[in-house]
Amino acid sequence: DTEGHDENRSVLCQPRSDKPSGKWKVAPAKCLQTEMPDEIMSPFTKRATDLMAERARATVHVLQALWKEFADLQPHAIVKLGYLTDAAKAQKTDDREHMWFEVHDLRADKLDATLLNQPIEIESMSEGDRGWHDLEFITDWTLVTPAGNIDPRDMSAVRALRELPRAKRAELARAIAESKD
Repeated sequence: DTEGHDENRSVLCQPRSDKPSGKWKVAPAKCLQTEMPDEIMSPFTKRATDLMAERARATVHVLQALWKEFADLQPHAIVKLGYLTDAAKAQKTDDREHMWFEVHDLRADKLDATLLNQPIEIESMSEGDRGWHDLEFITDWTLVTPAGNIDPRDMSAVRALRELPRAKRAELARAIAESKD
């Protein structure tokens, strides 16, 4: 019950059987109550993924503009790219694995980025691979800033950064630069 967690909440549940009565009940999902393994994959419906990708592609210019606007604060741009899985290529389906990449350069139609995680279903890709990728593969993006993450669904950190007095922003930028040295 902390601030920011007291509205618009949901509880993910799993069905469980009440053995004596034989009736099904719901309980909080046990798999979400422990540390998540690195290999976990969170599946979304195809429709949800398509909507997220559509929004990400339509707003990638916003990512580019904000990355430039807040360059003095050295934000990190990351993108989720969806590539066909090995099985999808073999079976000629559209199943994709969506992986996070750190962006080094972002252009109008492509980006230079490094893969941040080890793919599960794509043998030809490995964590740490760096290269150019077409923006057609983008399914989500995030700009990590000192005021919080900015993404296609939440731009509140933009306002917080823009409302910083010039002197405070300069002080923050200096502190970030010094911490990198």
